[in-house]
Amino acid sequence: PVVEGQDLTELTRSLLDMMAAGNASGLPQERALAADTLLRLVPRLEMKPLLMLAQRLSMMDSPPHLLVSRIIRDPRVEIAGPLLEDCPHIGDKELEQVVQEGEPDKLRLIARRRRLSRAIGEALIKSGDPSVVLTLVRNMEAEISHDGFQSLLVLCENHEELLAPLATRQDLTAPFAFQMFWLAPAQLRRFILSRFLTDSETLTKILKITMAANSEDDSEPEPLNQHTLLEALERAARGQIEIAAEELSGVMQLSVATVAKILSDLQGDALVVMLKAAVYPRSSMLGLLKRMQSADLPLISRERDLTELQSMFET
Repeated sequence: PVVEGQDLTELTRSLLDMMAAGNASGLPQERALAADTLLRLVPRLEMKPLLMLAQRLSMMDSPPHLLVSRIIRDPRVEIAGPLLEDCPHIGDKELEQVVQEGEPDKLRLIARRRRLSRAIGEALIKSGDPSVVLTLVRNMEAEISHDGFQSLLVLCENHEELLAPLATRQDLTAPFAFQMFWLAPAQLRRFILSRFLTDSETLTKILKITMAANSEDDSEPEPLNQHTLLEALERAARGQIEIAAEELSGVMQLSVATVAKILSDLQGDALVVMLKAAVYPRSSMLGLLKRMQSADLPLISRERDLTELQSMFET
């Protein structure tokens, strides 16, 4: 006889109870038969018993593989959702198949999983969906690979909402943090500096690994000379950024490209970091910042609060 409606719901519940009983009750072949029967019943189940099935499967210690694979491919996120988010017994291969479908609602649920491998993390990042990527970045349990972080930095260029949660991740390393620095607003830049930099020695090391951090040749660096530093900054304030960058490259042990990036950044944070690494005198700092801000071609935006930059230098 054909079973429908409430009877079908009760049958589903009974089969689930039998399948979930574990070794303490029933024989393995009985549990396997229950799982096989449920698999064949799935196409006939209405929303309520299907949802009950998905929720029960997500809580089982060892849910049947074929049944789980069938449910997570259901196009309705209400049905697939409980398993995609909560079931720890789904392999990367099955998750990758769901990710390839590209359904944003499902991808966000996968991104919230407590255990998420680097391979799945990379696949979610490649989806390019800002809401999916934001969910992933906020999931501190998700593993993000080196390539994943690199892809995230590219996405941050057009999606600023990713910057703050990315900056708070415990697995974010200093090199990636200081690539983010150039994209971040002033407040987030201060957070990055306070989290990753502690003293002038550390500042110098970080400056060396940021951007094209190696010197352009193998010659010995020139000794730091404050007069050379000031002359180069004045030259930059007259619009000669490239020449100034070449002059500072030797004294700061940085590539020309990195120094040019620092001198072209009008927020001033990067310039302050460089001056700190150069052991520029604290008593002269505010005066120098004022000159750089009031120059014909300012190195610091006219709107930038110089007391804030002075405070950054001191801390």
